[in-house]
Amino acid sequence: MTHATNLDDSPPERNGFKTIHSPYRPFPHGAKKALANAADSIEYPEEHSRYAYVSELPDEETLDSWELSHVKYDSPDETWVTDSGEEVFIYTDRVTVDGRITQMNPDDAKSQARSQDSFTRTESPA
Repeated sequence: MTHATNLDDSPPERNGFKTIHSPYRPFPHGAKKALANAADSIEYPEEHSRYAYVSELPDEETLDSWELSHVKYDSPDETWVTDSGEEVFIYTDRVTVDGRITQMNPDDAKSQARSQDSFTRTESPA
C-alpha cells in the first residue's frame, strides 16, 4: 500500500475518515467508482479535488490500480490558538497556521508561542 505523509496541499485530517490522494486532478471517474464500492461514505473537500475522505480504506489492489495513496497524518508536537483564532500546529519539521505550511522554524515557533500571551495551548504534545 502506498502511503503519503502530510502532503503539502493535503486537506486537514477529518475524524472518522481516511484521506486518499490521487495524483490526478480531479479524481478519475473509475477511481471514484472504486472508492464508492469500497466505502460506505465518501466526501471530497472541494469540487475538483485530488483528495477524498473515505469511511473505510479500499483494498491494496484498488489503491494500486488507480495510483491512489492513503495520506498518513503525523501528530504535531504542540498545538496553539491565537487570540485572532488561527490554529498553529508545530511539528518536528514544519509549522502550519490554519492548514498552511509556513517558513517558520519549529523551535522558534515553540519559543514564540510559549512566551506570548496571545497564544493559548490547545493540546498536550503527542
